[in-house]
Amino acid sequence: MADLLDGAARLRTDRERRAAIQRAEEQARREEARALARERRLDTLAKDEEAAWLRVETMIATRKPGEYDRAVTLLTDLLALADRDGRRDEFSRRSTTLRHTHARKPSLIERLDQAGV
Repeated sequence: MADLLDGAARLRTDRERRAAIQRAEEQARREEARALARERRLDTLAKDEEAAWLRVETMIATRKPGEYDRAVTLLTDLLALADRDGRRDEFSRRSTTLRHTHARKPSLIERLDQAGV
């Protein structure tokens, strides 16, 4: 009887281990797909970065919270692009200018702070 219980416990342990490995592999595939999608997005963004900065200004000018969120998302991508291309100083300069220009919009500034841009 003890052998039967031990065998069942081993089978259960093996099944749980295989399931954990499968979950980890699926997670790794999802993360890789997200990273590839982000790189494609950054490549597209790099083709017309100036237009992206203008879109950020346009979104902020609407003074709508949803547009602020979209602007911050785009700024996050612009930051990643600057880091990837070794132009963090340029991003920091433009980001600082943007913050000064819109300093009277606390909701926007809070979003920028939370996103780290």
